[in-house]
Amino acid sequence: MSFLNKIDEIYRTTRESFDIQKENTLFSCFIPVEPLDCGTTSQFMIKKQEKAKLLLISGKQRVYISDLQIINTILDMDKDDIEWFLKQFVALYRGIECEVRFAINGETFDGCGIEHYPGKKQVILFSDTLVEINDFIFILNFVFSKDKCWEEIIEQDGFSKSTLCKYIVLVDYYAKATPRSKDFLKAIKYPVESSHPVDNKKTKKLFNCVEKFDIALYG
Repeated sequence: MSFLNKIDEIYRTTRESFDIQKENTLFSCFIPVEPLDCGTTSQFMIKKQEKAKLLLISGKQRVYISDLQIINTILDMDKDDIEWFLKQFVALYRGIECEVRFAINGETFDGCGIEHYPGKKQVILFSDTLVEINDFIFILNFVFSKDKCWEEIIEQDGFSKSTLCKYIVLVDYYAKATPRSKDFLKAIKYPVESSHPVDNKKTKKLFNCVEKFDIALYG
């Protein structure tokens, strides 16, 4: 059983145990998830409704970090760290992945993602939450693992690359204004005139055409 199917199973049995009707779309199930072998210090929880979202728990906060907030968090880092993340994203796009392990309700699952950060560092999230950088990376790796798992479920090659494409191009463009990323963004009709990254319902769909993306331009 894949971890997404496991989450669905927990959600379904929880609904049944509380006699929650399917029509009730507001019902949420909260499922603990424990990172394994990656040196995280925060706690994490999956909020499951129609979709599954990973929450980082910090004190009384439960923080969900969207793609746009992930991109902006990286853009707020120093130049060397931006380059480090870009290198990791490019490697993963090319299929050079690191094993990610986590437990859901005590059951261990494997995923894929980028390397752990080689050192100690903290990053500040949009919510003013200060976390260790490997906690932030676990959030990234959960996203990548979820995309890869869903790609296998729906049997759609390349599905897992659309989020990576978005991260690579937007971080590269807004950090360095490179022609390679600007040309791609213009080709997919992304609003390159925006001074900040844009990620809404309209622009999310633009990155689904990864066949137009040339990873060879990124070293």
